Amino acid sequence: MFALFSLETIYLGHNNFTSIPGHCFQLLLGMQTLNLSNNLNLKPWLFPEAEDLGYSELMHTLDLEATNILGPLPSDVFDWFPRLHTVSLSHNNIRGTLPLSLGKSVVRYLRLNKPRQIEWVYGYN
Repeated sequence: MFALFSLETIYLGHNNFTSIPGHCFQLLLGMQTLNLSNNLNLKPWLFPEAEDLGYSELMHTLDLEATNILGPLPSDVFDWFPRLHTVSLSHNNIRGTLPLSLGKSVVRYLRLNKPRQIEWVYGYN
């Protein structure tokens, strides 16, 4: 296997994907933008693990809107990508609480419309 450093932007939104293979973005070390939005035929899936989204410390935009994600967000999700400033997770079945890692992040834009049940946690330091 080899790492692909030159691929920075991936737009795969508005397709008819039924699944996203695990680890398919793992070696895209230069990835800055990942958009999988509006893949409405995806089978319900948990929020991807860090290794499934890749290890790009350059990631600044993540758009997983309307991708049939269910369950809670990982507690350290906003620690995975230190430059992440734009996150769109609307129109999914996300439940639980917003991770405390959000308070330590540089996220400037978080879109989380129509989640099933999200609790807002106060006391970010």
